[in-house]
Amino acid sequence: EESLEEAAARLGMSLRSFTSHFKALAGCSRHQKLARLRIEHARKLLQDPRRAVTGIAFECGYGDLSSFYRAFKRIEGSSPSDYRARSCPNPS
Repeated sequence: EESLEEAAARLGMSLRSFTSHFKALAGCSRHQKLARLRIEHARKLLQDPRRAVTGIAFECGYGDLSSFYRAFKRIEGSSPSDYRARSCPNPS
């Protein structure tokens, strides 16, 4: 993952200018945007009940399951398991 300093330098901007422009355009910080994108990807992967939540956490860039659960709950308002239960009804 490219650091903020690297991204700013690549664009020929100061770090302060880069973060200011990013927030103005995206409506949130780069860190918040990346977290939302990771959780968006996780929601798609959770649609497949055969996929393990642990594997999804690592695939979405989380180093451990607890940080994935905290981030998911902060953004989605529920745990990955609860989200999966609501979004993947059992076939009858």
